[in-house]
Amino acid sequence: MSLVLPAKLFKSLAGGGMRQHVIERATICEIHDLTHRSDVFDAAVYPSILTLCLNGEANQVTVASHTPHEVISWSASVRTLRLDDSAGSPWILAPPKVRAAVDIVRACGTPLAESSIGRPLLGVKTGCNDAFIVDSGSDLEPELLRPVIRGDRVNAWRIDHNDSRIIWTHDARGPLRSLPPKAEKWLREWRRDLEKRTDAVRAKRWWSLFRVECMADSAARVIWSDIGRRPRAVVLPGDDCSVPLNTCYVVRCADIDDAFTLAAILNSTIAAAWLSLIAEPARGGYMRFMGWTVSLLPLPKNWKDARQLLAPVGRRASHGEIPSDDELLAAVLDAYGIPSNKMEPLLTWAGFEI
Repeated sequence: MSLVLPAKLFKSLAGGGMRQHVIERATICEIHDLTHRSDVFDAAVYPSILTLCLNGEANQVTVASHTPHEVISWSASVRTLRLDDSAGSPWILAPPKVRAAVDIVRACGTPLAESSIGRPLLGVKTGCNDAFIVDSGSDLEPELLRPVIRGDRVNAWRIDHNDSRIIWTHDARGPLRSLPPKAEKWLREWRRDLEKRTDAVRAKRWWSLFRVECMADSAARVIWSDIGRRPRAVVLPGDDCSVPLNTCYVVRCADIDDAFTLAAILNSTIAAAWLSLIAEPARGGYMRFMGWTVSLLPLPKNWKDARQLLAPVGRRASHGEIPSDDELLAAVLDAYGIPSNKMEPLLTWAGFEI
């Protein structure tokens, strides 16, 4: 049986059940990745072909990556298809030398979600941006207005200036028990829309915001856009009250040197190349660097040494002394303890030069 499927099912969190079911109940014969063949499939679903049989021995699988210019094919075992042995693990559709480089990084690190830093959080959700996002010149009570960060404004090491502000209707205990007069008058005009929000069913106040955990106290936050050609991370110090929206992901750090170190790794080409193999494809050559995806990225096992190497790099970059890709790559590989030649297959496959 051959099925035409969205290629993201091999990588996405939502596809985990399908991947596990196929491994447990069928024999995989062939996988064809047609993500880059938009010329033969006129829809933005990034197609693939999965060929299965119900009876057979799970031995070698033929995998092929199709581009407009060539077809690259190789054999892989079912075991080497999966990133790891966890249920629903994403599949790595890359040749053996590339897969070997992926495993070298894994062997030298601990997944972000299992590290001392912890799992990423989604940015703040308003459910009605028109009500909560206003211009900086608004005459609403200034103590309620905070700078807002959208994913498309996040670059490596910096955030593009914008004049938008969010009406911040919370304090440390949760939604404010009452709103000051101007904000109350403004939001009351949107009350019917605010009460219809999906999350409003569980809200304490009709003016509540959602997913506000990323705003809890921390020494620093690392923020990146949920979509891009590669990850773009920036560090916000603990006293920065800017509010990232849910087009961003956020990691709260107990120490600002942790934040600078993590940002240096995320902005490096090795992280971009590694994550490109498990990130969902998006239109125009972009990828989705969602929390589940980035949580799998290994951080150097010797985090203390990595901080000594990379925190100064991140600190300088955050102040405008941005290293070149080659300089940052060398520093990050040094933090992992990986020789650069071991990463050539991975970087080349992902379209980066070394």
